[in-house]
Amino acid sequence: MSTKKEIENDFISADEVAELTGYSLQTLANMRSRKKRLPFYKQGGSIWYKKSEVLESINNSRVSVTK
Repeated sequence: MSTKKEIENDFISADEVAELTGYSLQTLANMRSRKKRLPFYKQGGSIWYKKSEVLESINNSRVSVTK
């Protein structure tokens, strides 16, 4: 069971997502406007991402290669 502090810490800002993924803030804004790739949340005028969902999206984008 997650504590309130763990749940609060799961939300990260667009700046943190940019640092985590290597996407620019503009790329993240474009993805939000097209509703592609990363789910996000709006609270007031702020944009938030769940870190677990960002990491899941990265893991799901794995491309297999053959030798």
